[in-house]
Amino acid sequence: MKKKYLLTFLILLSIASSCTPARIVKENYSNDIKTTKVKITRENKILYTGLQAIFGYNNKDRVVLWKNDSVEIDVPVGMQEFYVRSNQADRPFKFKYLVRQNEPLCLIIKPESSPIIKGFIPIVWYFYNSFKLEKSAYCN
Repeated sequence: MKKKYLLTFLILLSIASSCTPARIVKENYSNDIKTTKVKITRENKILYTGLQAIFGYNNKDRVVLWKNDSVEIDVPVGMQEFYVRSNQADRPFKFKYLVRQNEPLCLIIKPESSPIIKGFIPIVWYFYNSFKLEKSAYCN
């Protein structure tokens, strides 16, 4: 009987804790703060199509992207720690980059293909990234 209650509790806990919604923060920078345009594109891949890719920096969610979305945002010049995560309580993938004024920066969000098993066991989300972030050579 105790095993049944424990199993039920663990399933409910797993479901309740496996969702971390985006809390989008929009900032309008004043003229005295130097910024650069950064283009973020999410790859058009079937893997994790139903998951939101949440992009941010300075520990604040900035935009939500779905499959094949693209957005351009202003980012302050200087060292930034960008991240991408899903809304499923996974570990954010972090990417540090020195943002320079008047130097275009394009980032691409790609699905992390391993391990696929995490899609079937919600508690496993905590230990892996759903997405990865890379600098793109092409700014189209």
